[in-house]
Amino acid sequence: MDHNDYETPEEFPFPVSIVATNFKGEFKQEHIDHFLYKNHRFTSLDILIKDLKKLSSQLNQNLLDLVNHDYNDFIKLGKSINGGSDLISSISEDLKNFKNELTRLSDKFSTMDDMVREALETRQALIDVKTNLKLSLLMHDQIQLFDACVKEDKMSAEQLRKVTGVYLSIMNIEEYLQRSGEFKVEGRTHFEEQYVQSKISSIFLEFKSYLQETADKNRTERDGDLALEIAKINTVLGLK
Repeated sequence: MDHNDYETPEEFPFPVSIVATNFKGEFKQEHIDHFLYKNHRFTSLDILIKDLKKLSSQLNQNLLDLVNHDYNDFIKLGKSINGGSDLISSISEDLKNFKNELTRLSDKFSTMDDMVREALETRQALIDVKTNLKLSLLMHDQIQLFDACVKEDKMSAEQLRKVTGVYLSIMNIEEYLQRSGEFKVEGRTHFEEQYVQSKISSIFLEFKSYLQETADKNRTERDGDLALEIAKINTVLGLK
């Protein structure tokens, strides 16, 4: 408390009664000493006590008047609070059940995802097997066609292109099957081991021999188109 507050000069000390408005606004309880000294230091203790009791009675009566005036609202508020507890409990139980249902559905979808993934992997494996089987059959047909073509007693650029096309078809199919794993040693069938693989191993030499034989015969025939075709094939395939 500022010392100057106790020495404020006054012309004549008049006692002042305490009223409810004194405690409104910025009044702070910890400054009660300063408040009493500044405003009521000339009022006797008996009067102060009387004023405070009167003020307390007025406040109590105001409170009772407020409660009586809003009694129905207080009752409704109490009932709503009591009912709210049951409602909150019910909502909490519903939320718990909803959470459990979500967990169950999440587990179910997770299991379904695994099943779908396995089914797709199995489907892809079956597609690969089907593709490889078709290619194996196609290779078998191409090998037979190659054997038939090289045995034909024809010598022309068209016949050479036909034999070369069959040869490249066989080599491309064999390369694909090797890359896909179908012709790995541990996956070979008896047909592949005894016929296809041994045949493929000899096809390159057969084709090169056929090409050389055709070139040798053409030295006598002197077919310009055939000679040009032989040169192109040797260049493209890197046989010379």
